[in-house]
Amino acid sequence: MKAKPFLKWAGGKTQLLPQFEGFYPSILKKRGVKRYVEPFVGSGAVFFNLMSRYHFETAYISDLNEDLILCYKTIKDRLEPLLESLKIFQSQFDSKAQDERAEMFLEVRHQFNEKKKDFDYSTPNEQSVIRASQFIFLNKTCFNGLFRLNSKGGFNVPYGGYESAKILDVGNLRAVSALLQRTEICCADYSECEKGVDDKTFVYLDPPYRPLNKTSSFTAYVGNGFSDVEQRRLA
Repeated sequence: MKAKPFLKWAGGKTQLLPQFEGFYPSILKKRGVKRYVEPFVGSGAVFFNLMSRYHFETAYISDLNEDLILCYKTIKDRLEPLLESLKIFQSQFDSKAQDERAEMFLEVRHQFNEKKKDFDYSTPNEQSVIRASQFIFLNKTCFNGLFRLNSKGGFNVPYGGYESAKILDVGNLRAVSALLQRTEICCADYSECEKGVDDKTFVYLDPPYRPLNKTSSFTAYVGNGFSDVEQRRLA
């Protein structure tokens, strides 16, 4: 089974993958590239697609979203406990009526936000598994699969009200974990990736969009947004 994004994500590129084909360099298709690098990884649609098709020896992915990176690392290093935790979430969610599901969602969201301020992202442990499973649960059951943080860093997306939700996807998570075994995963500014780039590296950058106007803007992936100052620094 080929790995694919395990999260829904605003700006995800799954539907655009066929259109990207004409833009990839020929050396990539000839397998002359040894390393894949992607900051701003998000749900990783391009990362999973290319890593599944081409034989990159190593990869580097990064993002400033601490919970997103924690989730990637947990899938890589602590998959079995994560699957058990997600299995419990799936069972509880499936057994509840719609109003009870909404209550469950709000309770998990509250716990997720309350624990953030004191959470140690640097030390993988049992709490990392719990938080990663909460992250996936919220992503799969919130409105439109949106990940949005308020100015205080709190996850504030409402419940989605779905009839069903695939919280536990064992086959894909196993495929993702296998692929991540040859991937370095970092919570870091995008500029950090440059240290690992050479002439045999394929780099894909998909930063937050510059808002066209006030009503179409969405850059709240990490709480403090991605301002015009950041857009200029990236350029």
